[in-house]
Amino acid sequence: MVSKRKYSLLPAVKICQMMNLDLGRILHRASLSPAVLNVENVNVSPDVIFRCFEAAAIESGRTDFFFELGKYSAQVPVGPAYFAFQVSSDFGSAIQLVSKYKLEVAPIGWSVKKLQGGLNLEIYTALPEFPIDSNVALMEFVWLLTLQRSCCLEAVVPRKVTIVQEVLNLNLYEEYFGCPIELGERNLIEFDAASITMKLHSADRYVHEVLVNVLDANLANSEDNDAVTHLAERVIRDELKRGKTELADVAKQLGMSLRSLQRRLNDEGATLKELQNRVRRDMAGDLILNTSYGISEVSLRLGYRDPAAFFKAFSKWYACTPAQMRARGS
Repeated sequence: MVSKRKYSLLPAVKICQMMNLDLGRILHRASLSPAVLNVENVNVSPDVIFRCFEAAAIESGRTDFFFELGKYSAQVPVGPAYFAFQVSSDFGSAIQLVSKYKLEVAPIGWSVKKLQGGLNLEIYTALPEFPIDSNVALMEFVWLLTLQRSCCLEAVVPRKVTIVQEVLNLNLYEEYFGCPIELGERNLIEFDAASITMKLHSADRYVHEVLVNVLDANLANSEDNDAVTHLAERVIRDELKRGKTELADVAKQLGMSLRSLQRRLNDEGATLKELQNRVRRDMAGDLILNTSYGISEVSLRLGYRDPAAFFKAFSKWYACTPAQMRARGS
């Protein structure tokens, strides 16, 4: 199913202007008419947003483009994610709230997992055809830490940062984060309990309550007809990472009864089982291509008790065996 969600082009335009980039050349590279600059607020499909930033990266010619993009993005006060962060009571609450509304402002989502004594945050894409690489993930982490430092009296230092690919200027990110960055299985940033309980001096309880009510209403009644589908997919992904496969747990995480969730998804042309299979398919491809896990380990991580059932499903999804896909990707 193709997402019908549209995103404002205004933040991208403002960021490029702040970075002193040639908007005309960027729009040309992204196959967009310069006439869009004469419209007060243009809403475009997610693939256009990705194309614009790809074009901006080429146009800038800078090896530190994504680092600077993260810092400049945190200075653009637009979108629910930005304001939700600003009015939250503490850093951890801000992360949770941003993850809830992130897909309303950009086709890049945050998957947050609470840990004993902290939490971690993983970056994912709303469009499988535009996978998130480590440059984009680090840009998101820079945005997060830049915003945190503007709202707190003390800068937090991540407990851990991992990326799945090597990037240029790694030392630049390590110096900014204040911690080493290691290669791992996921693009992930982790914070300890002291960090996530740090108070924000920009917190505003009244504005927070009003904003959350408005944003929740917008989320529930979004013009994007697959809004609940996106949320359900995110929860399914999180649940699978925790080893949980019960669909009733997905509904519980979304604050709905199983019947209500199924009805909402049916209105959007989807079912929970279809979504679970889609998430399993995407995670399976990622684990086969980007890890050295054996078939049994991958099948367990995706909630299959029988590796043969996983093998059959994988072959149906990709028209090849896991071994064949891994060989092609090597």
